[in-house]
Amino acid sequence: MANTTEELWAIELYTPGMPAPVRYNFDKQLIIGRSSSTDDFVPDVDLNAFDAASKGVSRQHLQIFCERDHLYLVDLDSPNGSYLNGERMAPNHSYVLVNGDEVQLGYLPVHFHIVMSPFAAPASELDSESAIAAAYRGNDELILIVESDSETASGYQKLLEEAGYRTRIAPEVLRAIRMYNQERPNAVLMELLLSDLNGLEFCRYVRRDVVKNSIPVVIASSTTSDQLVSEAMHIGADMFLNKPVSSAELLKALSGLLQQSEGGQISDRTRNLVGTAPLQRLEPETRHHAVVLFVEGHGDAPLTVQVPGTISLGRKPSAGASHAHLDLGSYGADNSGVSRVHGLLHYKGGQFFVEDLGSLNGTYINGSPLDPNQQYRVNNGDELRLGRLRLYVYFLDTNSQEA
Repeated sequence: MANTTEELWAIELYTPGMPAPVRYNFDKQLIIGRSSSTDDFVPDVDLNAFDAASKGVSRQHLQIFCERDHLYLVDLDSPNGSYLNGERMAPNHSYVLVNGDEVQLGYLPVHFHIVMSPFAAPASELDSESAIAAAYRGNDELILIVESDSETASGYQKLLEEAGYRTRIAPEVLRAIRMYNQERPNAVLMELLLSDLNGLEFCRYVRRDVVKNSIPVVIASSTTSDQLVSEAMHIGADMFLNKPVSSAELLKALSGLLQQSEGGQISDRTRNLVGTAPLQRLEPETRHHAVVLFVEGHGDAPLTVQVPGTISLGRKPSAGASHAHLDLGSYGADNSGVSRVHGLLHYKGGQFFVEDLGSLNGTYINGSPLDPNQQYRVNNGDELRLGRLRLYVYFLDTNSQEA
């Protein structure tokens, strides 16, 4: 019989020679060892590529299994033994694995980090698994998972879908924004340390939504920065969970926040965001022709731009410019191949368009070059590149941009 949702574990494993730690999701056990050309057995964690044979690792060397709120290690009677914190383990005897433990298989050191565990508290302090599942079960609500590590994202997805939720996964901020606007989620589960922009920017984006800015945002992050945690809560995150994340704690948090949100107990709460003071001065009727531009390398100081008709983009223009102008000189435009008057940003018919004015180094949308003097529609979350200067375009009123 398969284990229940609340028994899902995720561990991160590293041994010298690995380019980066590898994560494994499991709900029963893992066998660690090495494969061999002489038989067909392949362990769950195959260390063959890391000189395991020459370092005394057996084909089936070590077992990791879960039982309630603990992980256990068992040496499978290996000839060269297994060591826990320098002490040789007795064969076929179980030992509790704790974060920070030093493990050695034969002569090969292996480092473990528990990324996700089923429970935050000892088993004696918890209700039965069936009671937990019943209390925290979802009702087909959509959870947007913003997580760049694919193994961790898959672990969350399995946990949440087995608990009755629907999920979508975005590995970075730009894709998260696109998914958010394709179908508004009921809640967001996200990491702060993402591959393109700081996850704080997506949290800011959600809280700027003039229609549905009160959806629950739960941050599960490995960051140790108190400043990041404080800023995340300031701009509107509902809960911060440190990794490793307890499955039961995560389900409990999402269930409670969703109940509050659906019951109207969480009010609209657009925040006063650091570096975005112009947002506070925008009247509701002007938000539909305003955009927020994040310049790569300057994510802490986004630009809020009103485009009532047409504005030009570039460096400081010559006197007598015919349009309102956005000067990007303080954002490195001079060294990024941006012309004085590089292009135009238009707002018409409820949509935004960009036009290259024959610039020397070109204008690009999501990497595709634009023909000069032609207008191209800009979609929410698009990357706009002027020469080598990358900007990310977010709409303040996303409803007005829907096709």
